[in-house]
Amino acid sequence: IRDVLAVDGGYTLFIRQFEDLCIKKNIKLCDNNFFYPIRKEPELELNIQEKHFNDVFGSFRSIIENQFCELHNKFKRFSNNNSTLKTDDYKNVNLQLKVAFLLKNIKKFTETFNIITQDHHKLWMSDNFDFPTEHMLVDIVLNNEIK
Repeated sequence: IRDVLAVDGGYTLFIRQFEDLCIKKNIKLCDNNFFYPIRKEPELELNIQEKHFNDVFGSFRSIIENQFCELHNKFKRFSNNNSTLKTDDYKNVNLQLKVAFLLKNIKKFTETFNIITQDHHKLWMSDNFDFPTEHMLVDIVLNNEIK
């Protein structure tokens, strides 16, 4: 079992540089840690297996992108459409993302199985909800709205 990152075809040019950066931080990555679409060579068509791989890969990416779309509809700080998140602590933001996905999955689970939830369990669904940022040196969300 290994960690795998699915990337857009354009990012393949950065993978080698990213692997080198990881080696400097004692993080071992190789080409097997990345999936990306198969590029068509000039004047050559992709074979059936390559086309199928690209179709399945594109479908997989769409599923992931849809999850982030649902996430940013609730948590505006994670929207790259109308805001930019700047922070000094990526671990905190990573934890916030994990909690946001967990809350989203719990909501889906309770709706699917008709589980009764109490009002205080739904406080995160309010329009004004945001993650606490008491200990952050930098935690700024810039958006396009004028307030």
